[in-house]
Order: sequence, then C-alpha cells, then structure tokens
Amino acid sequence: MADGATWTTGLFPDPRRSRQPALDKVPDWLMKDVPKLMPKRYGQACPVAKSLELVGDRWTLLIVRDLLRGTCRFQDLQRSLKGIAPNILSDRLKLMEEHGLVSRHFYSDHPPRAEYALTDKGQELGIVVGALAVWGSHHVHHQTALIHEDCGHPVQVAYYCSHCDVRVHGAAAKPQHT
Repeated sequence: MADGATWTTGLFPDPRRSRQPALDKVPDWLMKDVPKLMPKRYGQACPVAKSLELVGDRWTLLIVRDLLRGTCRFQDLQRSLKGIAPNILSDRLKLMEEHGLVSRHFYSDHPPRAEYALTDKGQELGIVVGALAVWGSHHVHHQTALIHEDCGHPVQVAYYCSHCDVRVHGAAAKPQHT
C-alpha cells in the first residue's frame, strides 16, 4: 500500500477530528495484549502507588490469599478463583514470579505441570490481605470476620513500632523518604 494512512483511517481516527478515544475502535483481537504492553503506572513516588503497580491488578491479591494457605497447583488456583480465565491466571503467576512473589516448582515434565508457593516477599503481603479482610468484614461483607483461631474473637490490624515497643495510631504514622 502506497499510503499507510489510508488503511488505518477506520481503526485509528485522527484524534483532532474525533471526540471519541481512538482505542474504542481497535478490534478485540488487537487489544488483548495491550495490558501486557502498557503496564499500570501511576507515576507517583509513593509506596502505595508503587505497590499497586505490582499487586493492584484484578485477581493478584486473591491469588496471594489462596497461596497464603500453602502451595497450590495451577488447577487448584483456577478452581478456587471462580471466573478467572486460564490465560489470566497464567499471566498473573508469571508476573508474580518475575517480581519474586511466588516460586514455581514443576512436579511433572510431560505434560508440564507446576505448583506455586509464596516466597518470603510474597508472604509479607499476608498483612495486606488480612487488612483488606478486616476492612471488608466491617464495611462490605458483614457475614465474615477475620478471627483469632485460638479464642474465636475478631482480630484488629494495627501499626506497631518495634523500637518503642508500642502500638502507633494511624495519625502518628507517616511516610518519610529514607
């Protein structure tokens, strides 16, 4: 084709002439890889934003929740995460492995089958999942509470200063560049 702009006119309209975003006309088959090509970036020098860039995708913290119970095989995760597509689960596990949150161990070569476990870094997300569980039981899912297994009473999530050996209230905890 001599004029490259001619064949793209319908797919990518000139944004100066259209009020609609150009991506709304891109076919689904072309858009399927966009999340991989354009990872979520907030562009903020903030530990919350940076953490969400890694674990803020849909399903990621639910995968962590399930792996907090122990090692799981792919099919076990797929069974417990109702509605997750196999390719999405696979992508999330690969990303989590790349960032050192999970480790993968093959238990079968033919066909290749793997089981997954949280690394120490991934285990540290347990407090995040627990905090979400406590918040969720208070505000959106009253039927369930995170309880202390020994006594059966609900637990609380709190800040703690190991240097001072005291509980710190939220207003007294603040981020600081190190």
